[in-house]
Amino acid sequence: MNGHICSHQLKLIKNWNEFRENIFPLLLHLGAYCQDRLLFMKLTRLCMNLIKKSNNNDEQQQEDILLIIDEVLLPSLSLLDVNGCLAIELWALIKLFPYDIRYGLYGQWHEDTYRKTPQLIFIKQDVIDKSRAILRRITKDNVKTYSRQIAKMTHNNPIVILTVIIDQIQRFDNFISVINDALKYLSPLAYDILCYTILRALTTPVSAATAPLYIDGKMGRENATPAQWFQNLCVLAANVFKKYPIDFTSILYYIYDQLRVEKTCDLYLLREIITKMSGVEVSSTVTREQLEAASGGELLRNEAGQFTAARNVKKPSIRLKEALLDNHLYLPLSIIIAQQRSCIVFKFGAQRIEHLKLIGSLYDQVCY
Repeated sequence: MNGHICSHQLKLIKNWNEFRENIFPLLLHLGAYCQDRLLFMKLTRLCMNLIKKSNNNDEQQQEDILLIIDEVLLPSLSLLDVNGCLAIELWALIKLFPYDIRYGLYGQWHEDTYRKTPQLIFIKQDVIDKSRAILRRITKDNVKTYSRQIAKMTHNNPIVILTVIIDQIQRFDNFISVINDALKYLSPLAYDILCYTILRALTTPVSAATAPLYIDGKMGRENATPAQWFQNLCVLAANVFKKYPIDFTSILYYIYDQLRVEKTCDLYLLREIITKMSGVEVSSTVTREQLEAASGGELLRNEAGQFTAARNVKKPSIRLKEALLDNHLYLPLSIIIAQQRSCIVFKFGAQRIEHLKLIGSLYDQVCY
């Protein structure tokens, strides 16, 4: 390029077509090396304003902006110095897209982006090593200190560290409460990626060696109890959805789609979310005296032994209600849940796939 070009000789870009013809190829060539914060910020805000002002029919422009996010903004964010403001600005752009498009970007970021350059390969391994070091040391006593370190790392590489955390959660259930507290300082972008990593873990197939021991890889065949990894994910998901402002619409659609194909085990996940976010406890062994005590005050419910007062559930219950109503999932979920009774009894029973005792236990647990 000619380094003696004066500023008055530069062509002024007036519309998107000129931007796509003159600037777009340069940005794609720049790729992950868009390390100027001012350029990063201007490009992010330009794309955000274009999305807000564009018509829904302008698919080409939307595809171009998604390509800029995938090829330039996300890789560059991984290589930039820690800066929470850049992550917030990028989230202001990404949140304009529906969750399926956002999750597609996160999937590309996790699977392909970190393989493009040696610097990205190095930074990914460095974040993995630091994440594992933090998880080896974090406890209830020092969670405040390490939670800030976790938040600092998630500003630039949230998909890496959150994947390590979710993998650790699936193995050790004693990490759930600690990690739930440690996610306090995450950015909105990191919270959205957290929901993606949970969904990704739920949809990852189990190993061929353990598959015969479980129904759909999630419920044990011998005692009809959830597999440890599945139970840990359900408990973590319910707790973080209750405590933090996370859009969990994708999880609700995932549960609905699983129930549509008669995979009843995911009702356990729905039950955990409803129990935690609404404060409604589920008990399969309630005596008549306990049922009568539930109509009394807090002291009487506590004396009954199984009913505790629901605390801090006003905001989570409202968010749960809005997620169901705004996405028109309340009625479809209610119908599909009712159909699972017939699915368990007639599908499993008629095909003689499972033992009769297992069918009865599964029926009682997930449909109570």
